[in-house]
Amino acid sequence: MSKKIYSPLCFFFCFLLLLGLSSCTSQNEKVAAKVEKILGKKLQERDKSLSVKTESVKLDQDSESFIVLISVLKDKEQMGRNQVFVSKDTRFLSFAPILSLNGKSKKSKKAQAVKLPKQKRPEIKLFVMAGCPYGTQAEAIFAPVIEKLSEYVDFQPHYIIYSGYQDQSFCLDTEKKYCSMHGKTEAEEALRQICLWKRQPEKWWQYLERFNKNCNPNDASSKPEACSEEIAESLGIDFEKIKECTQDYAKLLDKELETAKEYQAKGSPTIAINKQLYKGARTPKAIFETICRSFKKQPKVCKEEFNPSIAQSDSLNSNGGCGN
Repeated sequence: MSKKIYSPLCFFFCFLLLLGLSSCTSQNEKVAAKVEKILGKKLQERDKSLSVKTESVKLDQDSESFIVLISVLKDKEQMGRNQVFVSKDTRFLSFAPILSLNGKSKKSKKAQAVKLPKQKRPEIKLFVMAGCPYGTQAEAIFAPVIEKLSEYVDFQPHYIIYSGYQDQSFCLDTEKKYCSMHGKTEAEEALRQICLWKRQPEKWWQYLERFNKNCNPNDASSKPEACSEEIAESLGIDFEKIKECTQDYAKLLDKELETAKEYQAKGSPTIAINKQLYKGARTPKAIFETICRSFKKQPKVCKEEFNPSIAQSDSLNSNGGCGN
């Protein structure tokens, strides 16, 4: 049997490879620590219960920046996940991608190659959690868009429901099939909003605007059902009929689970246009223009200037989300 001979040169290259891997890991750890420190400090200036935990760090060779996946925690419970971008020298952080000015990257070419499906009457789906701040932000962004295009599109709201939570207190049922990320009261509010859309869709947007401003479905002590009832009555909504509708929650939420699975919607918000997930900017103008491109024949309203200003929380990144 012949013996393998390892030259000093071979050992040298192996050493360099191991050194490079170690350096890469060390750099990723430094980036993670820096992001947690800076963003954590900023968040705690607004709310002492908030913190940041880094889930992953990856160097993107095209843009020469680190893509950092973070979780935002409130009292150590996950509120949502987000991506931030850190320059390679770790001097700059951005919530939008750091773009290379040396030409188009492979990723941008791939993104440009994706064509938006066109339909005579586009189908728009918005998946949210009733108590997710990013979901309610998306609802506010969508409101003027759907108001402008309601005559020409089929819009349908949906709600993210999880199954199999370990903590049954987050669920409506003992089998833990119908659970919500922020608790049972969030699932109960999702049901009320589903039923309102079924029975009085013309009141749904007004209800959302007032509920999202004045009520908190994630805090049972704030009595979100009573808050919901007060707003419903102020809008002429028959709250008793809404409550009656929610009793059939298994049938309603089975449909939500099925639709979310079909569209691979796991986080709030998730947007689908003609069954294709939307990954663009979350602004009324950007979404309006994308929907307009999804028509086989654009209505005249798409030629009109559209760039409404809406109130948004400065503490929320418009591309953030709750859940996976």
